[in-house]
Amino acid sequence: MAFINAEGAKADRAFWVPLESVTIDPSKNFSRWRTTEPPSPGLIEDIRTNGQHTPVICRRVKPSNSLELVAGFNRAEAIRLINEGLPEDQQVKLRVIVHDLAPESVIATCLGENLHVKQLNAMDRCKIVVTLRAQGKSDEEIATGFLFCSVASVYQYGQLDLLEMSIKEQVADGLISLRGALELLKVEEEHRASVVTAAVEAKANRVSTPRPPGKRERRAIGPSDMKAAANKQGLTPKATKPLKRSMGEVVDFFTQIVNEPAAFGPKQRDVAQFMLDLISGASGDDDRACERLAEILEPAEMAVGA
Repeated sequence: MAFINAEGAKADRAFWVPLESVTIDPSKNFSRWRTTEPPSPGLIEDIRTNGQHTPVICRRVKPSNSLELVAGFNRAEAIRLINEGLPEDQQVKLRVIVHDLAPESVIATCLGENLHVKQLNAMDRCKIVVTLRAQGKSDEEIATGFLFCSVASVYQYGQLDLLEMSIKEQVADGLISLRGALELLKVEEEHRASVVTAAVEAKANRVSTPRPPGKRERRAIGPSDMKAAANKQGLTPKATKPLKRSMGEVVDFFTQIVNEPAAFGPKQRDVAQFMLDLISGASGDDDRACERLAEILEPAEMAVGA
């Protein structure tokens, strides 16, 4: 296989470089909550047998002009594992493509291919939300410019950061669903581990019980499992309060959705228009109308409080 020399290579053209010539910082893998998770055996074997088809994305770092990995961490790690123990002249090189990326564009680029193949789990998305909020991005910007989901979903992913590390691990592994984790947040912190344990035990008992034909047990622990486990222990969920908004703010929120067809789907815009029609037809009790809207919007608006 002929390798194209990196010297003088044009931007956006793929070329091959030794793996060690690329700076790889796992903490900048914004599309993965666990930065130490190894690539799949299938990916390693495919690269070993057929070579690296898709180049990783790098950017030039000033003033050294060195290459920094932006997207393709799994491919780079797979090549590192393949090269372990091989003589230097037999080691696989890394196929890269260089983009001139501003620092604020790095996260979006890192997320692109993972979102395309839907490889991000709830904790991955939580990390993205927390990182972008720290950079000053609003939930609306994160929803429309990065995760391509509803503002309500951004809020929910962000809430996962309030969980203890052991529970985050179970969410990342798919053992606890997103809604199950949100239900768990209604329980005081000191009781959460026992609620999870009880929910896991109850689920194990159900799995061991024969199911009717055609009915399968859900793999992940959901909100009903968490709620039942908490009730069995006599735990009262923490009170949740809708975030208060003026009628003008609510109207602005739905108007933005209706007027941005590129950012929101037709169903979202239809619902937003319905809500605007509902508001315009409301009469008399403005406070009650806002209260009812807050109830409807509870997944997006609730704030888990003490």
